[in-house]
Amino acid sequence: MATTVDITIVTEILDVAPLDIFSGMSKEFTKTIPDPLMSSSIKEQAIDVAFHWVTEHEQEAKLTAGATIKLTRPIDNCPPLEVLLVGAYEMHYKLTEGEMKFVHKCNLESQV
Repeated sequence: MATTVDITIVTEILDVAPLDIFSGMSKEFTKTIPDPLMSSSIKEQAIDVAFHWVTEHEQEAKLTAGATIKLTRPIDNCPPLEVLLVGAYEMHYKLTEGEMKFVHKCNLESQV
């Protein structure tokens, strides 16, 4: 599963918090949990997850409370995604043409 967030100004941390749920279900994370706390049969159901933090202009993503997330790839070099998570922007923000094209591209790729 590939997941991404496109943040170009300040986004609320809670808007991207669902990614932690995917992370908690990942093979990488569940293998660190001791067997007495999570059975091997549950661990076998863990998912493959790759997170891609993208922005249009290759800058760090700014979150509320002064947090930042480092870019992992530019918007034009993002592989096809199974999940696209776009956090809420400041009230006055409007997606750029490039961001709109990216969202549209992700939507079309997910319908295949």
